[in-house]
Amino acid sequence: MKYLKRFCPVGLVLCVVLVLAGCASYPRAPKSKLSSYDPECFMDHETVQVPMSHDGTRQWRVNAEVDGVPGVFVVDTGADFTVITPQFAQRLAATDGAGGDRLISRKFRGARVDFAKITRFQLGGAAYAGFYAPVINLDHINRAMHTEVAGILGNNLLNKTAYEADWNRDVLTLESRSSESPAGAIPISIRNNRVYLQVRINGRAAEFALDTGAYRSTLAQPEVARLKIPAEKQTDIDAPRIDVNGAERLKQTQAELDTFEAGPIRRANYQIITWEHNALGMDLLAPWVLKVDARRGWMALEMTHAQ
Repeated sequence: MKYLKRFCPVGLVLCVVLVLAGCASYPRAPKSKLSSYDPECFMDHETVQVPMSHDGTRQWRVNAEVDGVPGVFVVDTGADFTVITPQFAQRLAATDGAGGDRLISRKFRGARVDFAKITRFQLGGAAYAGFYAPVINLDHINRAMHTEVAGILGNNLLNKTAYEADWNRDVLTLESRSSESPAGAIPISIRNNRVYLQVRINGRAAEFALDTGAYRSTLAQPEVARLKIPAEKQTDIDAPRIDVNGAERLKQTQAELDTFEAGPIRRANYQIITWEHNALGMDLLAPWVLKVDARRGWMALEMTHAQ
């Protein structure tokens, strides 16, 4: 394929799935690798459409080809970088010479991982060239999802272009051009390549991460006290917790929010699980068409025909 467009990198955690969601911070790259997670992006057209699939678990996936090897990847805006599984890395024979290093992470607690060298990650008519992907064991997630994924598609690739995720039509659209924010757009900030937006909970401001890898939204435990959510609106529940470290059922707290507002999303008496961080997940995002341009600092939630 001849690529007609070349686009410059924009910036640079891993949030896989809670319930499915779990947070890991920026990994330290092998010392000899500069800009390890920052690929170059090439597109054969200004607009590229990529089919998505899901099995009712609110985990949308895309088919990609990595150095000629096909694989299925979870679309996860909660992950600031793309990862692959050891099994997929073995198929690529990609870890030779990539070296190992430690993930600086409250979740991995300094666990040593390998890094796979990716020459080309092909996603429909878009190609991402020359980056490293941490190799993370996702067997427990595959068992929980009753599927097999080759890895997670994170923001170091997604944020190279503007994109639109239509969960109703199962289509991911990549746009090379930046555009002015549409009416009703939500301002966002980018840190470590992750998208953050302001929401209002019970009339108070709070910052949430955009997380399409979480099938349910979460509220950080310290926010419960800050937002003065009364004890009678907190309930202990037994719920699954599935993250990059493992899968288990455990006691968690569910809080009832009087109101939750995020752009056009309006919920009253909304039940949210408290966890380690604030995440806007697919229980709230799935009814909307999600549009994001991290380069211009906006996102939008538009109504689908089904609404």
